[in-house]
Amino acid sequence: MGYTVPKNITKKFQVNSLRLFVQGDNLVTIGSAARRGTDPEQSISGTTANRFPVTKSVSFGLQLNL
Repeated sequence: MGYTVPKNITKKFQVNSLRLFVQGDNLVTIGSAARRGTDPEQSISGTTANRFPVTKSVSFGLQLNL
């Protein structure tokens, strides 16, 4: 998800453009995979007991053009 700051605000700070954004992976898992704590994108090799829990990640960013 991203947001571009309007020009009337950025020009006050002598900036051509400013964009803020956030990205998330595996933020919500539903269904039987959520109950098991596994990642539905992983292949199943016959056992799910030794799998790592679902890794969740969130990234934030800033794009600035002077």
